[in-house]
Amino acid sequence: MISHSSISPVVRSILPRSPEKRGLLRFEGLDRIQGSKMSVLVERHGRLLACIIAPANVHDAMTYHPTLTVFKIQRPIGRPIIRPQEILVDAAYYTLAIRTINRRRGIKTMIPVNRRNHRRPKRGRSYQFDPIIYRSRRAVERFFSWVKAFRKISPRYERLEESFRGLVIIACILILWRLLG
Repeated sequence: MISHSSISPVVRSILPRSPEKRGLLRFEGLDRIQGSKMSVLVERHGRLLACIIAPANVHDAMTYHPTLTVFKIQRPIGRPIIRPQEILVDAAYYTLAIRTINRRRGIKTMIPVNRRNHRRPKRGRSYQFDPIIYRSRRAVERFFSWVKAFRKISPRYERLEESFRGLVIIACILILWRLLG
């Protein structure tokens, strides 16, 4: 038989404090959900190579360099591949900084001209853009439609970025399993 005096300290520690000291007891997680965007690097068949989750109020061009630094393909022998040969990106990435990053790393860049930010054409050789090659960018849009088909990802309900990124990785694994299997 257990006496009440032996369990009372445990019960006291479990009981919540008074509302004056702590406030009302309620879950406030939905108030703190933030918008997010995915910056991804996808190969031509729609398979994920690198993924970054960023806040929704960050411009797309600011997530470009972190996405490239995450990219790494391990090989059985030798050094891993840390830079893609060619990149096709949206017009939002049409900046001089992104072009210089790609030129220094030896990456061929295919970016359409962003008419909103583009001024008069400057002298010299113009940037190379081939609309026929750029059509293969549809793999990225296809990847986003596959990922957004998962109900936990399309409207973000997760409070923590780590848990949301984990759900995105699980969705990508399921997509790869479906593609390869």
